[in-house]
Amino acid sequence: MDQTILHKYNNTYGVRFTKRQKAKFRAAMIEDFGKLGYEHTLMSGRKHITKVNNLLFGSIRHAKTILAIPYDTPQRLFWLKNRFYPLNGAASANHSILPLLAPALLFYLFMLVMMNQSSAFIHDQISATIMLVLLLSGFLFLMYFMLHGIANRRNSNRYSAAVALALELAQTLNKDQRRTTAFLFLDSNQTRFYGSRLASEKLQKQNKNPNVILLSSFACGSQMCVGYSTQAKKLAQEIVRSQSDKRLTAIALNDDMRNATPAEPFTKSVILAAGEWDN
Repeated sequence: MDQTILHKYNNTYGVRFTKRQKAKFRAAMIEDFGKLGYEHTLMSGRKHITKVNNLLFGSIRHAKTILAIPYDTPQRLFWLKNRFYPLNGAASANHSILPLLAPALLFYLFMLVMMNQSSAFIHDQISATIMLVLLLSGFLFLMYFMLHGIANRRNSNRYSAAVALALELAQTLNKDQRRTTAFLFLDSNQTRFYGSRLASEKLQKQNKNPNVILLSSFACGSQMCVGYSTQAKKLAQEIVRSQSDKRLTAIALNDDMRNATPAEPFTKSVILAAGEWDN
């Protein structure tokens, strides 16, 4: 992998959590893809109260294959070991419950204890005001943490390596390949995957059903896998056959495994990822 590209999108634009951070990332992508001659389209929409900004390079009208890359980064989980299963959304969801809720519950219990014991610290109006401000600040922080979250600072596996890989792949395509291949950077990849849903709806409105290859986690691991939906089995087999070193393994994904992944809304989709299977 090109280390210059990787450093840029793993370090300089490695945190894409807030609106401003994501906007800076999109501007950098537009500049880099623009140098290669790609036209871009900002695929914006709103899902409930969430604003979604997908970024497309190429033409959906002519694309037979779409390389889809999640680009926003996850929130920080204050836990010793956080497991992520790119080919099994149900497992990822189950393993994220405790790391997400336990710190918030512990903080909430700490606040309750402080409230019950506050009389021991309150001796006058000033100390009462200070205690009230501290408890209110703690409550607001807890609400912010649960509803919005705090940015994770290290995101090479989700999904900076995939972003860098996509740009490097774009550099290798010839004129004909660029005409039939599009790069779609997906926003809002937490829990409900609104970016993927928005893109799927746009494709349906245009009566398009291209092959979707989702580039997921590539930062570590000795195994390379392509997980495929029922309608994309042929595509997965073609990808496996194209590999000379035979490192790539094809794995059929049932509905539970595809659910809660960015590939879920796309009928003809495969997920490419690296890691250690079931770990």
